[in-house]
Amino acid sequence: MMKVPTIQSVITAPGHTLLVYFSDGARRSYSVLPLTKRDMFAPLKDGAFFRNVKIGRSIRGQVSHCT
Repeated sequence: MMKVPTIQSVITAPGHTLLVYFSDGARRSYSVLPLTKRDMFAPLKDGAFFRNVKIGRSIRGQVSHCT
């Protein structure tokens, strides 16, 4: 059974980009700009708010949300 990598850390970068580091050593960048078109994610347009993004953890160590 293949183990699914978990997110270890998230760092914000210019251009509303998240740098995501996984448990298997992989690193990926994701732009959140497309998400900000939805009301739910609109607060991420504010740079100060965006820079405070953190990962939350569930009991199993999986990412449950970003706050």
